[in-house]
Amino acid sequence: MQTPQKHDTIFILKRILPALVLSRLIIFGLAWLSPMIVSGGPFKSGLRPFPLNLACWDTGWFVRIAEEGYASGTVGFFPLYPMLIRIGGWLVGNIETAGFIISNIALVGVCVALWKLITNVIKNEQAAEIADIAVALFLFGSVNFFYSIVYTESAFLLFALMCINNARGNRWWRAGLFGLLAALTRNVGIFLIVPMLIEYFSISLCRPFFKKDTSVLKAIPCLLPALGIFLWCMYHWARFGDPLLFFKAQSAWGRVLSWPWVPFTNTQLDRWDLFYKYWFIGHVIAAVGIFVYSCIKRIPLSLVIFAAMCILFNCSAQHLEAIPRLLSAIFPLYIGGAILLHRHRRWEIPAIACSAGLLALSVILFSNGYWFT
Repeated sequence: MQTPQKHDTIFILKRILPALVLSRLIIFGLAWLSPMIVSGGPFKSGLRPFPLNLACWDTGWFVRIAEEGYASGTVGFFPLYPMLIRIGGWLVGNIETAGFIISNIALVGVCVALWKLITNVIKNEQAAEIADIAVALFLFGSVNFFYSIVYTESAFLLFALMCINNARGNRWWRAGLFGLLAALTRNVGIFLIVPMLIEYFSISLCRPFFKKDTSVLKAIPCLLPALGIFLWCMYHWARFGDPLLFFKAQSAWGRVLSWPWVPFTNTQLDRWDLFYKYWFIGHVIAAVGIFVYSCIKRIPLSLVIFAAMCILFNCSAQHLEAIPRLLSAIFPLYIGGAILLHRHRRWEIPAIACSAGLLALSVILFSNGYWFT
């Protein structure tokens, strides 16, 4: 059997292609057909026909930024993705079309990068099978349609995975560059500093200390994600006179840092209908459960710490709006979930089928004007 190092991109694409094609058929097929038979939701006013019925909610903000640049009301969105779709719009003639193309190209890259990461982490004869399961879990995830529309999810996750893959391959400047790109795409990109430093100093659960012969100065590339946030702050300072304006813009939308248990209090949960309560809490419980299992199975410490930071941060925004989408980008969880299903193979197909059913539900809600961010 091939070793992980011999798995080239063509080999990986052949393995992931069935899940990739089937999951996209579910997403785009339901987005096309469901408006013909599903009553429109409260936000269906002005809803456009397929595929533009998938270009709603935050898509409008990204397109507006790409077309008009930043104003004080749009600075809560990080700059790299709008820049990419603006450039793509010049090439293909339409910003929304460019966004769809960029997101789906990045999605393919995410699948390949995730597969490579798992076969690097799990170095045994079962690694390829576990990687296949992880990619399937990702592609049929309950809100994976966000990775095929004009949202930042695909681009951010691709940059984050490339950062970690290069860090584990000791390619530190490449890792730092991708970390910088991730931090310019989403705020949690700055957390990549921690797993990169853990990888650089070769810290593990078995050896929780620095290597004696490691140069601290050569760890500078690991800090590049912080440069992304710094540059974003400097832009706000130069343009609006307030380096923290993007943080204040998030606060205006109710995303204020709080203790991670605050969103689960009655005063916060009572804001949502019963369906959304179960939807949000169910995703958090699943994420925490898989995280705990990942710790038990002792996946690399760098990935465990990164997952913990992202879960805590996303649960500390004072409310749970968009929490399924935010949790879906925590890639170490797919490794833990795949290991669990590989160990209990009889649950593999039912688990993926159940997730695909939730994916179908979320696509129908999103594309037919129901509240779903």
